[in-house]
Amino acid sequence: MSESNRIEILCATDDNYAALCGIMLTSLFESNRNEKIHVHILTGALSADNQKKYEQLAKQYNVEIDVLEVDQTKFDNCPIWPGDHLSIAAYYRLIAPILLPGIDKILYLDCDIIVNDSLKPLWNENIEQKALGAVIDAEFYNEEFYERLQLSRENLYFNSGVLLINLKYWREHHVTERCFDCITTQREKLRWHDQDTLNVVLQREIKLLPIRYNLQTPFLLSVFTEHYKDVQDEIMDSVKSPCIIHYIGGGNRGKGNRSIRSDRISW
Repeated sequence: MSESNRIEILCATDDNYAALCGIMLTSLFESNRNEKIHVHILTGALSADNQKKYEQLAKQYNVEIDVLEVDQTKFDNCPIWPGDHLSIAAYYRLIAPILLPGIDKILYLDCDIIVNDSLKPLWNENIEQKALGAVIDAEFYNEEFYERLQLSRENLYFNSGVLLINLKYWREHHVTERCFDCITTQREKLRWHDQDTLNVVLQREIKLLPIRYNLQTPFLLSVFTEHYKDVQDEIMDSVKSPCIIHYIGGGNRGKGNRSIRSDRISW
């Protein structure tokens, strides 16, 4: 069972992104030295060398890091489109409630982020009556999302790179099953993979979180455009004091493990 004062972290990777995941975790540990942290890394396959490096990282910062291998056949129907810069690992978070039965809440973090501040305030956000907490996507204004996915504009499109997940709620409301049903019935609509899936399934079950908890780099490039007029002040405050900086690509959208490959990074 999870300890009430311990922050539970979830991430997903394979060997191509193992170094980026390690960099992300290092930034997390450096910015949260006084917190008890338990990391759960979901993977389809990870080399012995990379597993050993995660063990060394855990020992260095006196934290727990568990590597859990998932059955990749469960994701055979999950779409990966030609030209995508991501792996099937982006979908692994969907089965977290099943893989982690003793945990009721967990913070999912993409590999392409840097943690710049304490995660305790984010961890303490109340999502008891919600499936998850998330930050609006940097392209939340894009009408294409709402039209393609048939979303209401009352429920702003959110980014899946940082998710405070209520695993208890997911189990009670069969969220994992609903997500896979969506993938089966609406597969061709899901251009942005797990993120589109979660937006479709949970559009009325989300708590929107402050932008500082997922400050996506496109916010910095377009802060003074008309699209951001309603959130300009919040963006500027987030730039001054970001908790999490998310380095997503513009052209390929950079969702999840999409924007950077790390197979040539030595760590």
